[in-house]
Amino acid sequence: MFEHKCDTIQQLREHIKMSAKDGMQFWTTEDMKHFFAFLFKYLRDADTSRALETEIAARALYGAITIGGIHCDSKMAFFARTFCQFLFEKRFVFKCLNMDQWKIFIDFSRTIAADFSNFDLADAWPTMYDDYVEWVKLKTTQQHASTQCDSMMHE
Repeated sequence: MFEHKCDTIQQLREHIKMSAKDGMQFWTTEDMKHFFAFLFKYLRDADTSRALETEIAARALYGAITIGGIHCDSKMAFFARTFCQFLFEKRFVFKCLNMDQWKIFIDFSRTIAADFSNFDLADAWPTMYDDYVEWVKLKTTQQHASTQCDSMMHE
């Protein structure tokens, strides 16, 4: 954030717009981590709050990745979309996200394959991410089964 001389959300928006016009790709992993830390601190209820409400976190993540101008690949966009859906659906289970759970999304989306083939429950991801992977796999299986049923019905 501060490397780009942005102290406020408005300054960051302007910097993003200018960078997009110039074709700059300044969203390195470290830049994203700084931005996520800034966003977390900006969005929490008070300076003493140590967590973001789940619904706020989901909306912020979705906005930052899909409409905020962050240059990301389709895999990160997939993770952002599905993780936000997961957070909304599970908002009564996971009432808030702490800074580590919030920022680890970046490492998760950069490290894990879109099909989760390299995801291992024994790795040190927060439990929320274990639940997210299980949730996506279940949704994918349900959609696949539904599609097969639809195909058989139209034959």
